[in-house]
Amino acid sequence: MSRTRAILVALLVLGLPISATERLGLRSQVLQVTPRQSLTMQVLGATAAWAIDPNIVQVATWNGVVTVTGRAAGTTRIVILTAAGEQTLEVVVAAPASAVQATTPGRRNDAQAEVRYSSGDRSIQNTVTVRKESAARTTELHVRNVNYGSGAPGERASVTVPAVSYTIVTPKRELTLFDRTVDHSPLTLSGTTLRGVHYLDDHWRLHAGVTAYAAYQSFLLPTERETVLGAGYRIGSFTPSVFVYPGQGAMLSLLYDYAPAEGIVGRAEVGVGHGVGGAVQLAVDRGRDRARLDVRYRPESLPSVKATQMSGLLADGSWSRSTAR
Repeated sequence: MSRTRAILVALLVLGLPISATERLGLRSQVLQVTPRQSLTMQVLGATAAWAIDPNIVQVATWNGVVTVTGRAAGTTRIVILTAAGEQTLEVVVAAPASAVQATTPGRRNDAQAEVRYSSGDRSIQNTVTVRKESAARTTELHVRNVNYGSGAPGERASVTVPAVSYTIVTPKRELTLFDRTVDHSPLTLSGTTLRGVHYLDDHWRLHAGVTAYAAYQSFLLPTERETVLGAGYRIGSFTPSVFVYPGQGAMLSLLYDYAPAEGIVGRAEVGVGHGVGGAVQLAVDRGRDRARLDVRYRPESLPSVKATQMSGLLADGSWSRSTAR
């Protein structure tokens, strides 16, 4: 009887896939705040969060609670990392009523530009974000460049482009050119910014480009870079993938997303390529108790982005309990 019960439980677990569109945020709700207003929400297993345009909203996360604070009128998106993957939410910061202009229902065009000057390194930072939204799709162009003042020869490039992206989002797919923060799986790309081409839909996950860092020698040429080519295809709760790291080799990965019960989500992954690695992530939110566990084993021979992925056995966990009744 116990053996039969175990088989039934396993079948139930395998039959609880997590919607890819929910993970990608392509059909997520729209958050609305006003300048200086804060919105707090509980996100199961949230470990980090940031805004695509921090000039519009400020985002903070702590112990599974994400706080969004409006800074200036406009529209942007926030990215939330959880144990189950990456979720994107749209945030609209509404201007005062007297400043709102009439627009065509279902359509909205926004453009923001900002210039900052820092006397420390005599730099001028220019940021431009252009967003066009309709019922069928949303497009967004974001560019940030920095012009540095004269300094000692060889210290730093005179002009850099630390951030540039062009994103097209429809209800079923997303295409991003240039920069995107990728959180595919613990062993492949986990919170890594990749400059290249990215395509995601209900099944496919395609990424190709070079790792992006804060400083650049010139446009599209980072001071340190690693090339990554990756493709994954989601089938129910499973996502088999292949990631190629030129100069290191390739890695085959099998990722399993699961939600065995309400308030419990997790991921398990096995990676093979010049070695075998594994990872398990679990987030639990059961009333007053919240727990998170992240265990990864990556041998030195397993291909990876060496700048952000550490080798060896790594474990991280936390638990908290609220006394509120």
